[in-house]
Amino acid sequence: MIFEEMLFRKYKIHALKMTGLEGIFAVIYMVIALVILNLIPCEESWCDYGKVINSVVSFDIIFHTPLIFSLLFGFLVFCTGYKLSSIYLVKYSTATN
Repeated sequence: MIFEEMLFRKYKIHALKMTGLEGIFAVIYMVIALVILNLIPCEESWCDYGKVINSVVSFDIIFHTPLIFSLLFGFLVFCTGYKLSSIYLVKYSTATN
């Protein structure tokens, strides 16, 4: 929260734009992490398909199981609302007031 408050003081940025930029950077970081984890071979008992994470199988499970897809969508909607409310809270009421 303090870092976000500093950004709002230093730069004139709209709360929705800031939330969108945070989301874009989070997606970039996660794609990089998934690519790296997909390339690591694994022979342990907790590895299902010979890799630490197999994204192809994971996405196949998500998109072919309606309950998991709905829960994931609901989670994304909830996280978006939570992040937006925290950004607006920081923008309109600061700790220094």
